[in-house]
Amino acid sequence: MHDIYSIPKEIKSEIKLKWGFFLKDIIVVVGMLGWGWGTKSFFEHEINPFFYILVNGIFGIFLILKPYNNPQKRNYQLLGLVFKQDKKKYKSF
Repeated sequence: MHDIYSIPKEIKSEIKLKWGFFLKDIIVVVGMLGWGWGTKSFFEHEINPFFYILVNGIFGIFLILKPYNNPQKRNYQLLGLVFKQDKKKYKSF
């Protein structure tokens, strides 16, 4: 009998889209652009809204890059680990 359900080999593997982008990466960059679009009215008089959204997009791209000293994780994952760590203990990432 032929199985109609496929069992994934790696549950935690990243979903790669068509042009080599990963789904989480696109969600992070679009989320940062959305954050910039949503909060641009707070800074309307101080800076140009387009520039503010552009800086948020560049920061989103920085967050999805992998650092050279820890290529298994992305910058947004390391930032989350920094905020969740116990301040009294030393842990190398």
